[in-house]
Parts: sequence; C-alpha cells; structure tokens
Amino acid sequence: MPHKTFNYDAIAEIDSGRVRDLMQHAMDRCMRDCRAEPGNTTLRKVTLTLSFRPETSDAGRFMGAKVAFDVGDTAPKKKTGEYYLADAGAELQYDPDEQQELPL
Repeated sequence: MPHKTFNYDAIAEIDSGRVRDLMQHAMDRCMRDCRAEPGNTTLRKVTLTLSFRPETSDAGRFMGAKVAFDVGDTAPKKKTGEYYLADAGAELQYDPDEQQELPL
C-alpha cells in the first residue's frame, strides 16, 4: 500500500479508523453523562493527545517520527448519599433509612 500524507484529516483514517472510533466513544460517554445529570454543570471533556518521537540516523539526521494517540474523557465523579456508621462493638452498623442526601 502506498504511503499517505499524515495530516489532520488522516487521523480519522489511521489504524483503520480506531482513533476516530475512540473519539466518538469518548464524546458519546460525555453526552450520556450530560443527559443523566443535566443539573450538574461541571464541564465534561474529551481530549486527544498526539505524542511524537523523532527517529534519527546514526549521523543524527532526522529520518521520521513515531506518533501515538491518547484519547481521554472526564466527567464529574459520582457521589452517593451519606450514612452514619454507629459503633456496634466489633463492627460498624448503618440505618439504610437515614441516608443524608448530597446536593449535586
């Protein structure tokens, strides 16, 4: 197969579209979180990091570069209500009916 020019458009095709698919998956995950918790206005983020490592000849001449892709996403952490744990001797016990609601 002939070599192709590496540019922004090539990112969607490289590795049989895997980077594009990972980006879409990360965007979908952030959108699902927005729909699940619309009252939580914390930013959801999708990142694509490209890491380039130059390759040189024995004489120190640039020959090319290796590139790696890192796709990530962030969403707000999930929290539960708070429970009081009472000392019951050798164990701690809680009353499931006394959950304290935490604000989003």
